[in-house]
Amino acid sequence: MDNCITIGIDEDLIKKLAAVLIEKAGGSRDLSRTLCLFSNRRASLFLIKELSKQFGSSYFPPKMMIDDDFVSEVVRAHTDFSAMPVQESQYIIYNLAKKHAPSLVRKRPKFADFLSWAQEISSFIDQLDMEAVDDKALAELKSHAQIGLSVPDSINQLLKNVGRIREELHKEMERRKQYSRGYIYLKAAELFEEKDVEGYESIIICNFFYMQRTEKEIFKRLLECGKAGFLFQGDAKDWPTLKENAEYFNVEIRAYSTLTSFATARPALCEQSSGLRLTAPEPSATQKIQFYEAADKHAEAGIVKELMKKMPSTGPDTVVVLPEYDALLPLVAQTAPYMDDFNISLGYRLTRSSVYYLLMSIFKAQNSRKKNGQYYSKDYLEVL
Repeated sequence: MDNCITIGIDEDLIKKLAAVLIEKAGGSRDLSRTLCLFSNRRASLFLIKELSKQFGSSYFPPKMMIDDDFVSEVVRAHTDFSAMPVQESQYIIYNLAKKHAPSLVRKRPKFADFLSWAQEISSFIDQLDMEAVDDKALAELKSHAQIGLSVPDSINQLLKNVGRIREELHKEMERRKQYSRGYIYLKAAELFEEKDVEGYESIIICNFFYMQRTEKEIFKRLLECGKAGFLFQGDAKDWPTLKENAEYFNVEIRAYSTLTSFATARPALCEQSSGLRLTAPEPSATQKIQFYEAADKHAEAGIVKELMKKMPSTGPDTVVVLPEYDALLPLVAQTAPYMDDFNISLGYRLTRSSVYYLLMSIFKAQNSRKKNGQYYSKDYLEVL
């Protein structure tokens, strides 16, 4: 398939992807031999919806995975393993820290006391694995720690020994055949072979922005197999990360968008080798950006409500972007009467929901219950 397709930042990625899949199928309704790789699971739901809309009847959908699932599939093609429970790896790190960085554990002798440190160390080692940081880089880190960085002594002790802790953690994972998320990525980059993707005719790597080093290594080998291609959104001249991707994969990431300042009329370049081109819509002379000032989040929601009241409709082409999840409930409370069906496409924290608050109130009441079975009135009323 094409090496690289690029669309403007203001274009609909899902519609373009669906069009590419249908064009590639050449009239067939069987897309099952194509793999679409996403960075999140939600994109697959929107793609299924768009394909159903464009086909208008039944079809065989493409295989869809996120990067976590793909690297797990690659590793399972070579060895049997299971995912290591997070707390299990943290407990192993706790025991390794007692052995290699005892000063770090001295004031935190119990695992419960050390847990927050274990979580940070586990996350750090995962990042080292996903970025395929080698022993040489860790040796340099150790030498800096021996000189003494401007951090507490316990941190210097950890930096001196993080390479040994990581090495022994990997050995324990291999012994148990239980791998952490970061180690799965590292193993996939080491083990990947072309035969691992023989079941797919083509692979579309969809709109990845920042990529871990292990992901880059795997995706580059996919390109070398001749089966894979990228679908990017944005322009390398506007985004340094996309520029790095273009240089690493030796592809051109260029798109002209209606959001770009057009000095002259320019066509939107889409693909460098197939000759396929997209025409960017002409920028409107009436495009305006307006700013409104409000005292707080509730006042902001009230302004959005007044704007919606003036709109003829608030269909699927209307998007409200919130910088903070705290603003969601005030916004929905104000604007719900003026919206038809709407979709919250980004996560809303469970800790902000009424269900979470109810469960925590029940747990609090149970923890404070007296031996005779009675509850404190404050905790009891809070549950009610």
